[in-house]
Amino acid sequence: MSVMSLQKTSVQPFLPALPAIAVAVTEAITASSIECTLPILSRLPLTSRQSAQTPDTPNKAGPYLTSQTADGRSILNTTSRLPNIDQASHDLWESLHHFRPIRADYVAKFEPPSIKPAFVTRCPFAGAAARASKTAEIVRSTFNWDELRLPAHTSGVFYGVVFRSLRRPGSESTDLYDADRLAHEEAVHSGGLLMYWYGVPDSVTGANLATCIWTSQDYARRASKLPLHREAVRHAVDAYESFDLSRYAVVKRKGEDGVRIEPWRSDEAVGGVVGHG
Repeated sequence: MSVMSLQKTSVQPFLPALPAIAVAVTEAITASSIECTLPILSRLPLTSRQSAQTPDTPNKAGPYLTSQTADGRSILNTTSRLPNIDQASHDLWESLHHFRPIRADYVAKFEPPSIKPAFVTRCPFAGAAARASKTAEIVRSTFNWDELRLPAHTSGVFYGVVFRSLRRPGSESTDLYDADRLAHEEAVHSGGLLMYWYGVPDSVTGANLATCIWTSQDYARRASKLPLHREAVRHAVDAYESFDLSRYAVVKRKGEDGVRIEPWRSDEAVGGVVGHG
């Protein structure tokens, strides 16, 4: 499962280990804050020299860090760092600093979430393939993929997950927030999680949308089995009225400077490009 998280006035979904089933991780930020629509980028690994001087301290539940891009745009960062990152993933990570939605009604095109947390007995991840084409189409039209630029020589397939949720009234919980926040940092420290983004819950319906991007599906699966993720799942059942999870592929072809959003079909290759990680 992938976890949801708590804002000061509502439960908010996130997704570090989304492929498994669950709830994900987020930050307590009020719905009126512009930070609600900022991407949360995982911090990069330390160099060998930096590691000796300042070892990484994972799983902190404090506030996300704030940094700025070269053009002055604010970005949120995790406190934990990725243990490693390959060049293609680094190139995508750089471009994701500019990630943003291009429409305010980013939940409207999706069907209402249908999975009832209380009745989940196994990960719904395997059944997501049937919706892959529709998911890719909607994700493609919801975010500013056309504005993201990577070096022409870069190529690879990256694993994306979109998490839709309908929160349950009165589901606020400090325990849930703390568990989710820790699970997010745990997932970063484990590896592979490049970025997480979540929207603002609809003030009337409680519906919301979140997405995260991983270097590979394998890393996402590993994160879903980690202890802090499991603890967050334990707190999550009562927070959602319903939720749903779908997958998509972020594809970068050699010779092109942009990315394509395509249906996730397999662990091997998407659109003729072999995945990595």
